[in-house]
Amino acid sequence: MIESGEIPVILSILSIMMRALDNYMVQRREAPDFQAKAQRALEEAEAQMARTRAILLGTLPEEVSAAEASTGAPAGGRGRRKEASG
Repeated sequence: MIESGEIPVILSILSIMMRALDNYMVQRREAPDFQAKAQRALEEAEAQMARTRAILLGTLPEEVSAAEASTGAPAGGRGRRKEASG
């Protein structure tokens, strides 16, 4: 059972741990390698959004669609199945 005097100690340790974690995260975000990785990830995400937008709008350049086709990406969008007449 927890004694009444132990609760402030536990909260104090938790507070110290949270402060240490916050300081660590600030240091990591300020580190040059983290900033470079974040910038690359942002550029890749923006490029992917541009490709997706182009596919959805049907304006994908020929060289990009050929490159995606060679990587196994689907060439066409989702559509209705053509019904047989008869």
